[in-house]
Amino acid sequence: MIVVLPVSPPWSECISRRFSIAAPDASNAFETLYEAAVADVAAIAEASSGQVLVNYRDEETLPETDRSDDPAEVCRALVDDVVSDDVRFERQVGSTPAARLGNTVTHLLEQEAAASVCVLDPLAPLVRRADVDGVPMKVRRDSVILGPDGTGDVYLAAFTDPIDFTDACEPPVLSTLAERAREADRSIGFTPTVPRVTTDTGITATAAAIDARRAANEPVPDATAAALEDLGFANRDRDEPDA
Repeated sequence: MIVVLPVSPPWSECISRRFSIAAPDASNAFETLYEAAVADVAAIAEASSGQVLVNYRDEETLPETDRSDDPAEVCRALVDDVVSDDVRFERQVGSTPAARLGNTVTHLLEQEAAASVCVLDPLAPLVRRADVDGVPMKVRRDSVILGPDGTGDVYLAAFTDPIDFTDACEPPVLSTLAERAREADRSIGFTPTVPRVTTDTGITATAAAIDARRAANEPVPDATAAALEDLGFANRDRDEPDA
């Protein structure tokens, strides 16, 4: 199984559209949270049994920016500390999220004859290694595996065969991908729900789960936990309710 981690440079003009949250006062809140989540998810991908492919956006697919930094090098720096030196690192191709997803999955399945391709959203830091390592077992029964994030979107999508990816990222992405799979006569399975840090609800769920895992002496996504604390996200829903 190839585990694809799609990443963008952590620049506000590139990633702000991914967030629908009430940002705290910090001007770099989105960048800080993005960097932390990517590091945590990349570490899980690296620890999994899959072959990691970091799929980065470059000048061809990024919005216009006046930044002079090389997007490839910036994206590489996001994961350098947690992935092996020989990790695959390839640019995304396509003008829309659906096109980029489809191009990557279809190429790996058809041109490289990958047994399965698992695309993992880097903004789901609560994902566990078991969630990823369970995919190869699940695709023995179902050719499309979807990981719901609890908001109608997905944090994981795995395939053993291509589907029609045209407009496949139209919300709600979970049902859109499922419908595309049904139209292609692919069987569908699911992984456990994992929130993403893209919405206020996802932030709250992630912070609560981090607290719960700590209480149970279970591993937590350390970088994300620190970022939520530093940015004030971790405490904003703990105030006493109004009488």
